[in-house]
Amino acid sequence: MRNKRTVCLWSLTGPHDAAFRAKVLIALGIAAVMSVRSVRAQESGNEPAHDAAAHTKSPWWPPMDLAVGVGFKSQFPLEQTASNSTIVEVIGRPSPRAKVGIIPQGRMGMPARTTAVVSGNGAGAQGFGELRLRPLMAGLGWVQPIAPRLSLVASGVAGYSFNSVDQAKTPGRGSRLVLSEPVDRIDNSFAWELAGRLWYDLHPRVYLMAGASFLRTRPTLSLASGAQQSWKADQFRIEAGVALLVLKRH
Repeated sequence: MRNKRTVCLWSLTGPHDAAFRAKVLIALGIAAVMSVRSVRAQESGNEPAHDAAAHTKSPWWPPMDLAVGVGFKSQFPLEQTASNSTIVEVIGRPSPRAKVGIIPQGRMGMPARTTAVVSGNGAGAQGFGELRLRPLMAGLGWVQPIAPRLSLVASGVAGYSFNSVDQAKTPGRGSRLVLSEPVDRIDNSFAWELAGRLWYDLHPRVYLMAGASFLRTRPTLSLASGAQQSWKADQFRIEAGVALLVLKRH
């Protein structure tokens, strides 16, 4: 009977891969710092002069407004042998005080995007485990007010997807990929996403969201036989959710 194990590819082999991974993490860290500075500048620019003067004497924390919540995302894979699924994920709203203009954007796979690997016709008669993708991306977006409480945020982000395979996982009801044999490992991969989200300010601290996005990433799968194949893990997604203002900069 085949031994079941979990193979994690966060620890890549070879100095070249390690150096590339370090460069990606440093670039994303710099983008995060610049994001905070940009948001603070926009928020300060929207304050009256006397409020801005008072702000210079206020504590540094929090560095910007923070609104987070829960969203429901329907995923439609472009791979013909993969099935659709719906997931629950953490979402974040750009600073409510950010008006028209460019803003920083980021995406983090929370929770990890999972796809079950099954044999045959996808009915789940035999499971080959589960593939997990954790994209970590940063980029820019554009805020465009449409109505007094309605705004559009269009964004483009890019980064790296940290992938792994759990061979012991039993296939669930989520997205499935049909293959002829088990997957021994999955490589990490470059990823980018284009998205558009509508935000409606239901209350000064409550925000509703609806949007669509396209994610592209093409990891390489190493199969049990030793063969390799590229997995077209691209997805078109439709999402909706609600976010609450949890931190407000004074």
